[in-house]
Amino acid sequence: IYVYYYYFKLLFIKFNLIQHGFYLKNILIPLLTTMAIHKKWHQLVFLVSKPSCFTIIIIIKL
Repeated sequence: IYVYYYYFKLLFIKFNLIQHGFYLKNILIPLLTTMAIHKKWHQLVFLVSKPSCFTIIIIIKL
């Protein structure tokens, strides 16, 4: 069993709500949905390190 770690560091320093909503709707949600459909995701953990950025760690078991 192989475990892959994908790190996505997203900077939201100068993002307003519209840009944030656009990102979530057009990039993040489709990505997670696709992974869920293919059943390649095992656990999704949100780590909030700073107000200006957060890291999404996706652990995948193939």
